[in-house]
Amino acid sequence: MSLLPSSTTGGVVVLVGHPFTGSRTGAVGRTVADQLTDEPGRAHVVELGELGTGPLGEGGAAVQEAEKLVRHAGLLVVAAPVFKAGYPGILKLFLDRLEPTALESVVAVPVVLTASSAHGALADLQLRLVLQAVGALLPVPSFVLEEHHLDDLPQYVEAWRSRFGTAVGAVVRALNADEVYAR
Repeated sequence: MSLLPSSTTGGVVVLVGHPFTGSRTGAVGRTVADQLTDEPGRAHVVELGELGTGPLGEGGAAVQEAEKLVRHAGLLVVAAPVFKAGYPGILKLFLDRLEPTALESVVAVPVVLTASSAHGALADLQLRLVLQAVGALLPVPSFVLEEHHLDDLPQYVEAWRSRFGTAVGAVVRALNADEVYAR
């Protein structure tokens, strides 16, 4: 059962906050995004590992395009691994570039991949605070997965989607309706 129509204003964007491309973190983020839309595989994926930390500071064309996708997302899935009880600095660098209202009309779903639940909870809290600081709407708990559950990823995502997906879809649809009525 899909929750978001493909016509969602701004579309679905997966922001992968891993320093390397092709990570398991990115795969988990894309899986969560696919479960929330009626067109799996259609989400725009922003791999921060492709941009590198140098270009993030300089704000080159690729970084500006990534920021534009994130700012205009209808649904933003922010996927982050946990390194030493925190999410990677490359994700923090990217989010720090955004002004306090940059994501004020964006529904965000944090996705955290962790080795232990204790570290995952701390990183999730930190990530949610930063997303709120740039205006993101966070209507449901994050999807937090411990690495030893990766083999059962579809079942964990389905359980999370069954519990929280309707609320995510309702908020995204409400924001889309507000944008239509504002025109």
